[in-house]
Amino acid sequence: MHLVGILIDPDRWTPDGITAAATASIAFLTFVLVFVTNRQATLTKESIKIANSALTELEAPFILVQITDAGLTKRKLNEGYDFGTLWFTLANHGRTPAKLVEIVHKSELVQITGSGIPKPMDLEFRCMNTLPYGVIAAPRGESQPFSRDLLADHKTIVEGDPRILRKNDLFFYGFVRYATIFKETYRMGFCFSFDRKGDRWILVGEGNYNYLTKES
Repeated sequence: MHLVGILIDPDRWTPDGITAAATASIAFLTFVLVFVTNRQATLTKESIKIANSALTELEAPFILVQITDAGLTKRKLNEGYDFGTLWFTLANHGRTPAKLVEIVHKSELVQITGSGIPKPMDLEFRCMNTLPYGVIAAPRGESQPFSRDLLADHKTIVEGDPRILRKNDLFFYGFVRYATIFKETYRMGFCFSFDRKGDRWILVGEGNYNYLTKES
């Protein structure tokens, strides 16, 4: 109000009044400048954060288990299945490579009249058998092949009854841990069940079997 009074009253245009007005004006403009600068800095930080988040989400690897050989061969005359080796790769549908850190998997037979699905793996479980540096899933590509010996897992049962899948469902499940170029680590869970009608593996199970969680 003091500054306004000086400006509208010519009788107060004294050297002291002008100095006071100039000082008040400088203080006011300095306050506005500081406010605008801080606000701009805040908006810039928010914009950078949003941009980095969008970049990470757009460019991050998108890993899926891709079974290339079912590991089961149907016998003639509906006499069951011959168990062999299941082969799979990790397909990366993202735009950046994924460094594979750990792969844990197992197969299990579950009676059709029983629980219907194996107990999910504990999210805290670690096999401590990490993969060496250089094992990756390339962007828009696949990892090296991995395998699971189904015959070795169930040899005694299968040799005793090759038609074991008439009474049991066969599951292949586990998780993959991988790191990104953005220094983030993820854990991706998967669970497949063998479909006897289609002679193929299909994904089954809810969020505690098929999931993607960020670890760091």
